[in-house]
Amino acid sequence: MSKSILSVVVTDVNSRKGFDVANIIKNSYKYPVVLTSSKDVKFQLPLIYTKKVYRLRLDNIGNFEMDIKEIEAKVNGDLVYLPVSELTTRYFITLFQDNKLSSRWKFILPDLKTFNLTSDKWAFQQFCEENNHPVPKSITKDNYNQLRQNFRPVVLKPKSGQGSVGIKYFEKISDLPNIEDINWETHLIQEKIFSKRKVAGAFFLRHNGEILSEYCHQRVRIFPPEGGVTVYSKSVVYPEILKAGQQLLDGLNWQGLAMIEFMYDEPTKSWRIIELNPRLWGSVLLSAFNESFMLKNYVEATLDHSVIKINANQTKPVNIRWLFPFDLLALIKGKLSIKEFFKFNLKETCYINFTYASFFKALLFLFYFFFNLASIKRFIKKIKK
Repeated sequence: MSKSILSVVVTDVNSRKGFDVANIIKNSYKYPVVLTSSKDVKFQLPLIYTKKVYRLRLDNIGNFEMDIKEIEAKVNGDLVYLPVSELTTRYFITLFQDNKLSSRWKFILPDLKTFNLTSDKWAFQQFCEENNHPVPKSITKDNYNQLRQNFRPVVLKPKSGQGSVGIKYFEKISDLPNIEDINWETHLIQEKIFSKRKVAGAFFLRHNGEILSEYCHQRVRIFPPEGGVTVYSKSVVYPEILKAGQQLLDGLNWQGLAMIEFMYDEPTKSWRIIELNPRLWGSVLLSAFNESFMLKNYVEATLDHSVIKINANQTKPVNIRWLFPFDLLALIKGKLSIKEFFKFNLKETCYINFTYASFFKALLFLFYFFFNLASIKRFIKKIKK
């Protein structure tokens, strides 16, 4: 840890990911933290964290700039920025490139053009195809009718977006919409990967052309089982995806943290790149538990300190589990046995929102995050499915 005055700025601490990141940085790596959120900064979040939470509005970049400069004025020393969410990071990079940030800010981030390229699914798809990175083949408006003549199941995705929201699968010719019913401006179509649920992630910290930390995880369980969020994963080492990921980051001249999602295509017996997340991922907790020291190396590298490089073979073979609400939902829906639900292993498994937090604070945060009208409606909706 640096001997100079510094604080690690953790944004979006109202999110479950932000909660985990704040606890890793403060409780595991012992760095002072500055917490920010776009909402609930007066009462709820300070109660949970027992610490001041600064307002950092995201409704427009003008308010974001005003708030971030207020943080600069109130906090002494260097400020290390962590890319917790996409919008916050896009605003931050924009201000930096417009020379509107103090030199006290320390970070490792791609430039705005590269950041936007990876967050735009269509632009990213085009880049990968043009540079021979292994992605599913895209279907364009020009060759869409040929798909009916030589059909293969395909996936319709929003060009911009996160996770599985808005994704549709067309398994047979009769499922295909008419060409005029597709909004080609906002959506793209790719060949479907036949993975038998073999999905893996490769995670990297790259700085000045070098990989400082890396690891992989393999998806084990999702909810709902027919296609949903990952609720249980294990650390693995897949040299093929690590190599493909490194080549992609080299091609982008990437700076900073990146999560690259892969699916294994059974017909071709090869891995395919699905997306690159240019900000921290939901399972970032595993990066501390498997001792890749990714966030610690990020902080030290921003300060130009030496770091111990960690490759995937040096990480621990451990697991990560999202117990509440999704494993609970799986139990309620009969998709998970009681025995499996109550199988806990604190030495080999970390638990989202619990590991690295005190039990009391974890419960407070879960009450805050899930027990509101919007979350309860989502919970009930998933139960009914």
